[in-house]
Amino acid sequence: MFFKTPIEKGIAGEFLVNLAINSRLYKKKYHLLKNVTLPTEDGTTQIDHIIVLQYGIFVIETKNMKGWIFGEEHQRTWTQKIYKHTSKFQNPLHQNYFKFIFDDIS
Repeated sequence: MFFKTPIEKGIAGEFLVNLAINSRLYKKKYHLLKNVTLPTEDGTTQIDHIIVLQYGIFVIETKNMKGWIFGEEHQRTWTQKIYKHTSKFQNPLHQNYFKFIFDDIS
């Protein structure tokens, strides 16, 4: 399959992750949430996949990219390099980082 636009590539990448999750995890032991939008202090954040297991909650950000990917945990953007072409994209670790503000629960 050959996809040209980033949207097509993203849909294909998310489909493959869903397929892997559904084929490798025991369905009675997990709950999968897809394309979840949550409120944040600055607006909203969108999460591609959330897997809820007895072991914890796993958040997966899907990137369907090729080439060399450069970036470090603390950097706001990472760099994709394919031959002479260079582009930047948001650090996926930062993309789904958000703070929940809880009222005093007593």
